[in-house]
Amino acid sequence: MAQFRQLRLPHSSACLLQPDGAVLHAGDAASAARTLAEKAGVVSRPGLILRGWRDRGSCFQLRASSRLAPELLSLFEAEALLLAPEHWAGPCLGLFGLAVEGLQA
Repeated sequence: MAQFRQLRLPHSSACLLQPDGAVLHAGDAASAARTLAEKAGVVSRPGLILRGWRDRGSCFQLRASSRLAPELLSLFEAEALLLAPEHWAGPCLGLFGLAVEGLQA
């Protein structure tokens, strides 16, 4: 690591250096991922929390609200819906400015 002094780690740390790897700025990487997703047709509603969904046959109906006014629901329809019930869903969806709370698998 002497070659990369700006990446100094505590003496008790260990690391693996990938010579052709890179360090990305998290905010810029999330912004780029969000832009690519939106270009592919993803609709992002930052600040809304998914409160529930229903399969209507021809589409999915989504219910969402903000943290500040959880009683005021907004309804959306989508042709496709990705459900990710594992523990990784929150951090991954957070990259796109989305939050999922209070839903049971």
